[in-house]
Amino acid sequence: MGSANFSHNSTCINDSNSVVFRGNTALADVYSTEYMRMFEHYHFRAFQAKAEKKRKPKGAPKTVLALVEDDSWSARFFVSGSDEEFDRMTFAGTVH
Repeated sequence: MGSANFSHNSTCINDSNSVVFRGNTALADVYSTEYMRMFEHYHFRAFQAKAEKKRKPKGAPKTVLALVEDDSWSARFFVSGSDEEFDRMTFAGTVH
């Protein structure tokens, strides 16, 4: 827990902080999962906003995004050799 978001300002200018967990992997898992959830959420929103600006003329109505109701979204994370597979394996702690 802490205020460091690992940006340049956070780590070099603002004297932000973070906490290192040792010996309590369950707590570390909860924190890292929440961190990744928030990162992915805001990264996705920023990516979509940027893509939307490129696709649509100014003043056009925004596209409504919706989640799929099955597990089809996860297939790309299981393609052997893909960046997504590497991300999944890294997050799971199986890549060293």
